[in-house]
Amino acid sequence: MSSEINTSEVESIARQLLEDRIQVIRDLAKARDNSTRLRNELADAEREDTRLYANAQRVGWTIEELKKVGITEPGKRAKTTRRKSTAANPATDTEQQEDAKPVVLPPRPVADQDEKLPPLPDFKSTSTARSPYATN
Repeated sequence: MSSEINTSEVESIARQLLEDRIQVIRDLAKARDNSTRLRNELADAEREDTRLYANAQRVGWTIEELKKVGITEPGKRAKTTRRKSTAANPATDTEQQEDAKPVVLPPRPVADQDEKLPPLPDFKSTSTARSPYATN
């Protein structure tokens, strides 16, 4: 029984593995290039929008008139209504997320083998009850 290694077969397998990894980098580089190109195009379009908005004001359009026809100031988005989150998915409520303060727990003590520690709090609940581990 021969345990010789076929170097050309090993090299071929290694090349295929490397080619798969290199293809991922090719795809990433293309996506990054596309993203950079689109950001530059967006920046150009925003500059043009600002220039034309200022030109509209120079020829006599007021901010109020432009708003009436649906054109807001450059860099400002039109007002949209926020959707209320549903009880099934409260994590989508961005206001609630922005106002939330992180809970900082003290380090959990290390127990001796015979000593029992209290259970960790259930972080999944939406209750506003204070945790026994809270420091404030």
